[in-house]
Amino acid sequence: VELDRQHLSGVDLVVAVGGDGTVLSAAHFLDHGTIPLLGINSDPTSEDDKSVKKKSDERRSHGALCMCTAQDMDTALPPVLYGDGHIETRTRIQ
Repeated sequence: VELDRQHLSGVDLVVAVGGDGTVLSAAHFLDHGTIPLLGINSDPTSEDDKSVKKKSDERRSHGALCMCTAQDMDTALPPVLYGDGHIETRTRIQ
């Protein structure tokens, strides 16, 4: 199914699971910040990984735009889903 903005009517929150690129793609798709976007980094760089740098690591997301990682989303998501979270507004360059 090809998604377009008409599929977003009635949506309260968009969750982007991936990395910073996925969050940026989802933000581009959304309409001027009227729908909150929550990013989850599905493949975060661990502290052990930071000491070893490989050429393949260049494309790996650091999750700077993500709210949480796949490892800590079980504690980070419930406050957001139950209304206890806060929205952080970010500026988007066009």
